[in-house]
Amino acid sequence: MAMVADRAQKSLLTKILVNWDEYLWILPALSFVIFFTFFASVYSISLSFFDYRLNIAQNPFVGLRNYLKLYSDTAFWEALLRSMLFLVLSVPLTIVVGLFLAKVIQQRLAGLVVFRTCFIIPWVIPMVAAGFMLVWIFNDLTGILNRAIQLLGLRAVPWMSRRGTAFTTIIIASVWKTYTFGMLILLAGLQGIPLELYESAAIDGAGKWKQFWLITLPMLKPYLLTLLILRSIWSFGMVDLVFVMTYGGPMGGTTLLSFHMYQTAFRYGSLSYASAMGFHILLLNIVLTLLYYRVLKGGEY
Repeated sequence: MAMVADRAQKSLLTKILVNWDEYLWILPALSFVIFFTFFASVYSISLSFFDYRLNIAQNPFVGLRNYLKLYSDTAFWEALLRSMLFLVLSVPLTIVVGLFLAKVIQQRLAGLVVFRTCFIIPWVIPMVAAGFMLVWIFNDLTGILNRAIQLLGLRAVPWMSRRGTAFTTIIIASVWKTYTFGMLILLAGLQGIPLELYESAAIDGAGKWKQFWLITLPMLKPYLLTLLILRSIWSFGMVDLVFVMTYGGPMGGTTLLSFHMYQTAFRYGSLSYASAMGFHILLLNIVLTLLYYRVLKGGEY
């Protein structure tokens, strides 16, 4: 047995050494991930145990003081709950809109090439440029949306000046900006489903709705998992749209946790306190990823 184990170890070592050149292909991407993701995350977490401020030279070690202060901070909990509500509303909407448009694009209809191009436009527009464009659309006084509503004889909607409607506007803007990504991911999944499955189900008497629940959704689980994870991470990192459209207002109604962290770090100069918030965003992303994986993989990790 010892000889067999020794031979297996030598064979594995030989295979690794012989194919070392294959690892060179992934080295640039791996270096990028290690330096800009892993190293940055570790440095940010370590920063949360110090009192690091932009306007002071000394950065003393304070242990868990930033975390204890965070748990008694009402603004933090409000921003966290607002971010969770934003995620619960925007992520399912992105999936529903993306899946609907993916089903539309999958059909071979006349003139569909034009619509495919239009569907992809929101994804290719830079986020900041999209934010300014959406401000031009949703502005209470001069926005083209309210102008159109008034032409119909209706009262203008305070899209940006009330907390509830401003939060709804941010959700609409987020879904509009990201539904293209969901559409492309789910379209790839739909095109990978064998048509024979639908034909067999139709022969057995299953209607379109039953085929969707028994064939389409189960086959899309890996793609839904990818979309849920990435879209949730983006939801907790939503800074640019909020910055351009509302700057967290009115009255903090659109201050998501990521934007609150940005303000704490770069407006008030408390990088350590902001790092403590960032650590919680990282934990939330990990917990949600495990939850999505458990639900979509049938309860197994």
